[in-house]
Amino acid sequence: SMDEAAESAALQDQATISVADAEAAALAANPGTTVVKTELDNENGALVYSVELSNGADVKVDAGNGSILFTDSGDDIE
Repeated sequence: SMDEAAESAALQDQATISVADAEAAALAANPGTTVVKTELDNENGALVYSVELSNGADVKVDAGNGSILFTDSGDDIE
C-alpha cells in the first residue's frame, strides 16, 4: 500500500487547480478569513480540496474546476 505522502502526491497529480487556487476560492467566498490548513481529499471518487478557515468554516473546493461544492460553516449563523 502507498504511504500517505505518495498517496497525496498521486492525488495532487490528478488535481487541475493548485492549492493556492483552492484557497483563493475559499477566501473569496468568505471575506475576512484566513486559511488554517488545506488538504486534498478523495471524496466518493471526486477530488476535492478541503480548506479550513479561521472562522471555523470548512470549504470543499472541486479540484478539477475550482468551484465551491459545499461549505460547512461550523456555526449556526445563517
